[in-house]
Amino acid sequence: MIIVWSGVGYFAWAISSAEAGGLSQIVSMEQESAEYTAVLRQRAVARETKEARATLENIADADVVQMLETIEAVAEETRIPIQVGQGLSVSTSGSVSPVRSVSFIVEAQGTFAQVVHTAALLESLPAPASFGELQLERLSSASGGSGQNTWRMVARVRIFTTADIPVI
Repeated sequence: MIIVWSGVGYFAWAISSAEAGGLSQIVSMEQESAEYTAVLRQRAVARETKEARATLENIADADVVQMLETIEAVAEETRIPIQVGQGLSVSTSGSVSPVRSVSFIVEAQGTFAQVVHTAALLESLPAPASFGELQLERLSSASGGSGQNTWRMVARVRIFTTADIPVI
């Protein structure tokens, strides 16, 4: 009789162990499924944002020549001469950031409307930029007294880039 009860106890224990093993296997499979779903979501996001990331990388990787061409394109749009001077590279020594910046002094002369339009275009450059100081100065009146005044604008534009900036 003891052998029979021992056998029943052993079978009960074996069934209980198998059930516990099955439950741990189900939990393990659910964890693997959640991890797999997370990886699939991450890959989908990476795939969906591939073009946007490439566009941002191209914008952020502009070199100094491209920056100057962008600023000079403002002159073509506003039809007034723009002079770009004093390109100063801001030192980031000790920083591990790949972002560098170049600050330019931009000068323009024209009517008040042209100068303000130029400032607005410089402020909205299609590059990661910061529009700093802006000085507007009325220079002189046009001949005859009925003409428009000539204005001069001096602005500081700081452009950020991940490209290497040569040190001269």
